[in-house]
Amino acid sequence: MGHTSNRRPFSLTRAVSSIGLAVAFALVAAACSPDIEPVDSDSIAGDPNASVTSEEAALSLKLKKQVTISRRPVLASQTSTTTSAPATTTTVAPNSTHPKAESTDTNLPASGSYIAQRTRMGIGNCPIYPRNNVFHADVRSLPKSSNSDQIIAAMGSAKVRGMTSVVWQGSRSGYPVNVVDSGIDPSVTFVKQGFLLRPESIGSFPMPANPRLEGDPTPAWDQHLLLFDKSTCKSHEMFLVRTPSRSFYRTWEADSAHTLDLTSNAIPNVASTVSAISLLAGLVRYEEVASGSIDHVLTVDFPKVSNRAPVWPAVRTDGQNSDPNAPRMGSWLRLKNVDLSKFGPTARVVIKALQTHGAIIKDSNTSDISINGENDSRWDDADMNTLAALTAADFEVVDPTPMMVSANSYEIR
Repeated sequence: MGHTSNRRPFSLTRAVSSIGLAVAFALVAAACSPDIEPVDSDSIAGDPNASVTSEEAALSLKLKKQVTISRRPVLASQTSTTTSAPATTTTVAPNSTHPKAESTDTNLPASGSYIAQRTRMGIGNCPIYPRNNVFHADVRSLPKSSNSDQIIAAMGSAKVRGMTSVVWQGSRSGYPVNVVDSGIDPSVTFVKQGFLLRPESIGSFPMPANPRLEGDPTPAWDQHLLLFDKSTCKSHEMFLVRTPSRSFYRTWEADSAHTLDLTSNAIPNVASTVSAISLLAGLVRYEEVASGSIDHVLTVDFPKVSNRAPVWPAVRTDGQNSDPNAPRMGSWLRLKNVDLSKFGPTARVVIKALQTHGAIIKDSNTSDISINGENDSRWDDADMNTLAALTAADFEVVDPTPMMVSANSYEIR
């Protein structure tokens, strides 16, 4: 306020002359520069794949050098040749709680294939399933199921629930991943849960010093124990586990224990989940989201699963819903286009995966569409909670049969 201005007095004549020169130079530059690309707002409005808003379309003479451009690709199976203008993208700076960047991956599977082009993050030197596994599918070109609308209507107003860092009544939701090495870690024998005079052994498994169960820090809900052996690439998964301090026999107990070979496309007949799908198959891990891309199919739990037979890739069910339109165990959901401005940067990584890979109903729960995620204290709850803006109506059910090689295998085309 105490500053003395050194500006010259305003001159209307000089201002008009300056504006005229600026306009002239701009017109010359527009005619000569190869870097200027007009945007056709009509073609954008007619293209459902364009990720450009009407406001962005108005910026029809922006220099390419001044913006970063991207657009959702037209799928190989689509016949439309409409050309969409590029949209600007926002890059999220890396930090400890948010992903490095929103992925702008536009890689599509090879023609006639549904195998995602990006490679899924493994554990140690182990991949999680072969590349041609159903949980590595890109579902963008799969057809919508003929009864999708009826199934979605039967799902009602269920909302999406993401991962959380919140500890409620001593427990946090999600599945902890215990990485073990059978060449180093000692084996521990588990016995069948119960009150038998002679406890029945159900197997021995490598165990870390302080294993974490579902519900950690306090075991809760189904009390799953997930042990991933990085030396064999096998997942040991237990259900209703009791630690020695809580065991009648003062030893490790479990209602069931199963070893799944994650180097194989063989479908297990039974596992620690009701669908026989591995806990790891569609688990969203913190490191994946932090990297900016989830490169696999997700799994979700839903409370109103049909009592009819499961559908591929699920092989079992505990569904009790008699509604003929209720989703079956194994039903595959694909997220439609949504307004991304409602969601945080971490939630957008999940949204992209739901659109590219979709989510399979793998288990039953008591409420909502719950994404299966890792038990981790680093989740950004304010960000993850924005996923609650999604409801069942934002999804459609896809038909996976075009990519299925056999109903008895996880292999896809």
